[in-house]
Amino acid sequence: MRERINRLAKGIIDPEMPRMTINPQQLDEQVPVGTSVRGEISITSTNGLNIKGLAYSSHFRVKVLNSAFGGLRNRVAYEIDTEFLESGDEIEGSFFLVTNGGEVEVPFLFHAQFGVSGQALGNLKTARDYANLARRDRETALRLFEYQEFTASGSARICCNLYKSRILF
Repeated sequence: MRERINRLAKGIIDPEMPRMTINPQQLDEQVPVGTSVRGEISITSTNGLNIKGLAYSSHFRVKVLNSAFGGLRNRVAYEIDTEFLESGDEIEGSFFLVTNGGEVEVPFLFHAQFGVSGQALGNLKTARDYANLARRDRETALRLFEYQEFTASGSARICCNLYKSRILF
């Protein structure tokens, strides 16, 4: 931007501005709870002129990893932090791209959802429910120990003892 201002101050006017294609133009996705998810936005010049710019996010849970970009084909990486969210929570905001070809807003809406093991967590009421799950799907039963809600419950201690004693597996 400083370079452009200096050029304008010297009376040099660029006859053509870069035209760009942004993909995706908006984001509406489901993201797993309790993790960090990465994605990217592609910014491509359609008329062969270099695009220079900055990108930023309007939401504190969505961080732009490489805010400055430049060239004919650019990728802006971002990371979504879903730590301490609950299933059903939404992250809504926009990415703002300020470029030498103009300003562009890319709206986003991320829906926090439990994965398969998180959905199974909601169905557990007793240690017997856990034992039945372990017999049907051993991997999901073990993954439940990754959830803070499960490990903080009294059922987790019972299930851990059952696992250690090899009753379930």
